[in-house]
Amino acid sequence: MVAQKTNKLVIILLNALGFNAFGIDRMYSGCLKSGFLKLGLLIIAFLCLFYINPIVAAVFGSLWFIFYLFDIIKVVINALTKSKTSPYCQKYKVDESSIQPAFYIVFIVIAVQLFLNIAAILNIKNLQDIYDRGIDNLEGIDFGQFN
Repeated sequence: MVAQKTNKLVIILLNALGFNAFGIDRMYSGCLKSGFLKLGLLIIAFLCLFYINPIVAAVFGSLWFIFYLFDIIKVVINALTKSKTSPYCQKYKVDESSIQPAFYIVFIVIAVQLFLNIAAILNIKNLQDIYDRGIDNLEGIDFGQFN
């Protein structure tokens, strides 16, 4: 039996675009059971939130969130170490031509996230300045694109 090959670049893009929240990245990699488990946890959390009890929803939502974070960390580490196996199912190999582009895409995504977080922190500082001065005394505050 020939091992199924997956494209690591597709896995990275599914994660970067947020489809990993629904387990689609695991399903693409061939790990159908864990992919459906992840999707099921999310669906159960939402159903419990609206129809059963918010505490039960928080439990299922927390389990899903741990699963979600674990997957992100696992994919990033797998891409940065240039592993030749799938980040989820070790029995599946990845297409070797997708290893290097996946490394660069992860590096770019991390850089963009850092940039956006720094920009958000700087914006919060500007908002704090506005709050500290009061709404009537806004002279000297740089509003950037809002001028």
